[in-house]
Amino acid sequence: MMSQVVTTQLVCNETFIYQLATVVDERGESPRVFWVVKMLNAIISDIHGNIEALEAAVDAAILDGAGRIVFGGDAVGYGPDPVACLNCFSTLAEKGILSYVGGNHDRHTLRLAGTTLHMKEAVKGLPGNDKAKKSWIYSVDQMTCGMDREHFMQNAKRGEEGLAELEAMLWNQIISEQGGRVRQFGERIKPKEIPKKGVFSKALGKTDIETVPPDRVLRIAADHAVIQDFLKRREALRDGYNALVFLKKLVDAGDIVEGRAHYFHSVPRKNLKEEIKIDTYVASKYLAERYEFDTYIPPTDLCERYSKKGNSTMFLFGGHTHCATKKIAAVNGLMYVNVGSAFPRPRQNVVTYVLYDDTKEGKEALKTRTAEYSVATTLRKSREAGLGDPRPKDARTKSA
Repeated sequence: MMSQVVTTQLVCNETFIYQLATVVDERGESPRVFWVVKMLNAIISDIHGNIEALEAAVDAAILDGAGRIVFGGDAVGYGPDPVACLNCFSTLAEKGILSYVGGNHDRHTLRLAGTTLHMKEAVKGLPGNDKAKKSWIYSVDQMTCGMDREHFMQNAKRGEEGLAELEAMLWNQIISEQGGRVRQFGERIKPKEIPKKGVFSKALGKTDIETVPPDRVLRIAADHAVIQDFLKRREALRDGYNALVFLKKLVDAGDIVEGRAHYFHSVPRKNLKEEIKIDTYVASKYLAERYEFDTYIPPTDLCERYSKKGNSTMFLFGGHTHCATKKIAAVNGLMYVNVGSAFPRPRQNVVTYVLYDDTKEGKEALKTRTAEYSVATTLRKSREAGLGDPRPKDARTKSA
C-alpha cells in the first residue's frame, strides 16, 4: 500500500534542522510521524532580482539534501524581479528554513524608498555604477506600484491597517482615472456618477443608466475590466508591500555567527554599528586586479585578522564580489568561502551556491554547486524593463 506525505513542518534545533512529516496511507488510516535529520546548509548570495536563478538554486539545494538556506545578501539590484525574489525569501523565512543577512544593494534600495528627494537626485549620492543605480530606482518603483512613495512608506510601517489604506488609495486612483470622483473605499457606486462615455458605458450597453438599480450596476461593474484591473493591481500592491516589509528586515539583519560558521555579505562584522567602508570586500589580489576592485582584503589577511581576535569560527562565508571561490583560503584553521552569485564572475549562465555540512571537518564540509536556469527568460524580462543585460562583463566596473 503506497503512502504519501500530507503535511511537513521544519523545526530548527541549534545545529540541526529536523523535518517533521506526517504520512498517511491511501485509506487515510493510521497517520505516522517521523523525523528526518537535515544537516546540510545551502548558502546562496547576490541573487539580484533574478527569480529564475533563485528558484533554480533553491530547488537544486533541496534535491542536494539541504534542510536550511542561508542568504548572504543583495536580493535586489540589476535583475528584473526584485519583488518576486523578496517575497520568495519571505516565504522561506516564514517556513523557518531561511536565515539571512542584508547586502549593499538592499540597503541602498531601502534608502531610496525612504528619501523625500527625487530619486534621480538622491541616487547620485550613493556609491555604485550607473546600471546599479538605475536598477535601485526600478526596484523602488516595482515595490511601490507607481503610487505616491511618501504615503506608501508611511503606510508600510502600519501593518494591516496601512495596507488597507493603500488599497483604498488604489481604488480611488482607478475611479479617478475613469472620470469618477474620488470616494471613500467601499462606498456604493451610484448610477448617476458613472460616466456616459468610457468603460462602464460599454458594459451597460444601450441601457438607460438612470433606470438601472444600484445593485445591478455593481454586478455589471464587477464583471468589467475596471474591477478586474483593480483586483490585478491590488495583488501587485500587496506583493510590493510585503516585499518592502521583508526588505526592511533584510537590511536590519546583522551577520550570522553560529557554531563554526560566520555568514556575512562583504566583510564580517559583529553588528550593524561596526564601521566598514561601504565598498570594502574580500577578494584575492588576482580578482581585485582583474575586476578593478578598489578596496579589498585578501582572504588570507582576513583569516589572519579574524583568528587574532580569538574567534572560534572555522568557516567564513561571504558574497558581494560574485566570484565563487575555487581555491579555499585556510589560515590558522580558518577558511574563507565566497559562494558566488546569480550573475557569477567570470560570466557564466548558471547560479552558484555552496553546501556546508556542519558534521564534517575542513574542506570535506564544503561543496560548491551550480544550477542551470533559463537565462534567456531573465535577459528578455530585464531588457523589457529597460535594465539591459544584468550579467557582469569580464572587465568589471569598480562597484559590485
